Amino acid sequence: MEYTVTKLGQMAGISARTLRYYDEIGILKPARINSSGYRIYGQAELDRLIGRAGWLPIIFAEKNLSTVVLKEPLL
Repeated sequence: MEYTVTKLGQMAGISARTLRYYDEIGILKPARINSSGYRIYGQAELDRLIGRAGWLPIIFAEKNLSTVVLKEPLL
């Protein structure tokens, strides 16, 4: 199954903008980008996002996101 940014965000309970930001800083890249330039996520990306959802709120409490990313990146 494939998901757009909007659909994945709805499923995970986060905004599409947040997903775009995660792509921008490298913590959750899309499986591919289609010919129209849309980010397309697969089941693996959904599993990674939901599997790590327990620590996502911790990121927002940090002043320096890069510090958190370096300590515990999405695998």
